[in-house]
Amino acid sequence: MIVLSIVLVTLPIGVVLGGILARVVSAKAALWGAVLLLVVAAVLWGYGATLEEMDALDYTMPALILFLPIGLGMALVALLAIWGQRRR
Repeated sequence: MIVLSIVLVTLPIGVVLGGILARVVSAKAALWGAVLLLVVAAVLWGYGATLEEMDALDYTMPALILFLPIGLGMALVALLAIWGQRRR
């Protein structure tokens, strides 16, 4: 339950960061930032899967709690910004 509440806090952080990046720099930069965060999450999660029980938590929990929701929020905003630019 604590993990879910942390994810519900970090997802809006990703949305805000993606919105700022899409507005200040560009929507493609926000999308590349989101892809970078999702790759970092996948690498941490994959590396954590190869370790033993308690050692794995040092890698999988930051991936699931921080990098994955922030990257998904940034990707959502970036894709909406790109879609909005193409509609005009």
